Amino acid sequence: MKRRLIAGAVACAALASVTPACSDHTDHARAAAAAASTTTVPRVTDEQASAIADALAKNYSAGQAGFKAVISAGSTETLAGVVDWEGHHVEAVIGSDGTKLVTDGTNVAILKAGTDEWTTEPFDAKSSMIETTMALIAGSASTQRDNPVLIRSNGAVWLGGKTYRVNDTELTLDESGRVAVILFRLASGQVQVTYDFG
Repeated sequence: MKRRLIAGAVACAALASVTPACSDHTDHARAAAAAASTTTVPRVTDEQASAIADALAKNYSAGQAGFKAVISAGSTETLAGVVDWEGHHVEAVIGSDGTKLVTDGTNVAILKAGTDEWTTEPFDAKSSMIETTMALIAGSASTQRDNPVLIRSNGAVWLGGKTYRVNDTELTLDESGRVAVILFRLASGQVQVTYDFG
């Protein structure tokens, strides 16, 4: 069973902050948990940990969603498009130049604005923040429920309302319990993705 669309070190490392099972044995996860335990921000309750555990599975059950991503890494870039978690692909348009991208996690097809010829190259989530963002978007769903015990043990905290922080990632759940907004904090910058399930 395919748990994540994009397999690879970058996707797993970035998603480790959301999915503790991916990061359970990393120094980063232990350090973040220790830091969270010394702050005054309240740790999640069992009920909240359960809601977080369900969220990625609920995203997958939705099948697909529109998204808008804001990438901040020295400069700001936007991506807008659709992720199809069941069909295993992400389609996006780069805001600054209108380039269209489509990936299945193995290859990426590129259509530069003003042209009508698609080019294809291997997908590499480490090659740019845009491809890293596409991997993060693809990985924001799971065919299985995550383990709430691991979420609590990795120092997940409640930030108010339906917003939580797990390691370096903040997620806000919608009324249906899906991830509506997710903020990834990476060494090279940050990515905020807003999903539209309408």
